[in-house]
Amino acid sequence: MIMMIKAWLVTTVVFLVGDIVWLACVRNTFFVSKIKHLMHMTEQGITINYVTALLAYLVVSAGITWFVIMPLLHAPYSTIFLQGALFGFCIYGVYEFTNHAILNGWSLSFLTADLIWGTVWCGVMSVIGVALLRYSL
Repeated sequence: MIMMIKAWLVTTVVFLVGDIVWLACVRNTFFVSKIKHLMHMTEQGITINYVTALLAYLVVSAGITWFVIMPLLHAPYSTIFLQGALFGFCIYGVYEFTNHAILNGWSLSFLTADLIWGTVWCGVMSVIGVALLRYSL
């Protein structure tokens, strides 16, 4: 159980750091231009509900820990990447396709970019998480 909690915390930190870098790189140039009308905006810029955002990171990292990292802790990195990417495609796919189906203005280019990011990042994050856990064992 200690290993599971350690894996979850490591995965959460890796996921959060990577996503912050991604958002910092594309937030103003891509995200805001595509979905500004749907975002919480003030004169200072985007307003983020950090509690809800953290909960989202905790849920996704828990899923990756439970369904990818722990069962594949001793698998080849290529298998870990593919399983993590598939998990990311499923998680981000549900989010993106649902938003595109029900929100006016959820563009196909935004859906595609975020889906590709989520798929690749979850694969990479799974490999990083396993590598860090293997190193600490």
